[in-house]
Amino acid sequence: MVHLTGFPLYLLIFFGKTLADAVSTLRIIFVSKGRRLVGIAFGLFESLIGLLVSYFVLTGLLQDPFKIVVYLAAFGCGTLLGMTIERRMALGLSSMQVIVPREEADEVGRVLREAGFGVTILDGHSVDGVKRAMIMVQLRRSRLAEAIRIAEETCPSGVISSSGVESVKGGFLR
Repeated sequence: MVHLTGFPLYLLIFFGKTLADAVSTLRIIFVSKGRRLVGIAFGLFESLIGLLVSYFVLTGLLQDPFKIVVYLAAFGCGTLLGMTIERRMALGLSSMQVIVPREEADEVGRVLREAGFGVTILDGHSVDGVKRAMIMVQLRRSRLAEAIRIAEETCPSGVISSSGVESVKGGFLR
């Protein structure tokens, strides 16, 4: 095996552990989204990198305990990197609900539909008796920011919430 010391060794440990933990974060996310084979592939890659990094950390650890500090710093960076990558990939489905005054609901629904979203509008009222409507949209998570932006621009007073969705059957989803 290669014998490194000092700064090159710290770089190898840092970037190796960062990569392993970023891959680990993605593995967990893919498995939780039902993409098991992708998760297994990421897990194999993560394990290989983890074994190599562990070798470099543990070899001569008593003579160079700073390797532990580098390893721990890389753990945090790798987890953050994995979450950042996943957020940009925006895997999965979401549900968005927009509560608006009833007289604004049709316009918000129309603008969302024109942008290619499937929209359902339900009538209701708030605790103070004011007529409201809830606009429901099931969508790909990658389009959630767009849908929120449209709803905010069309009805700035709307109350918007969103959540992750396990699956959608039927309806209109693009």
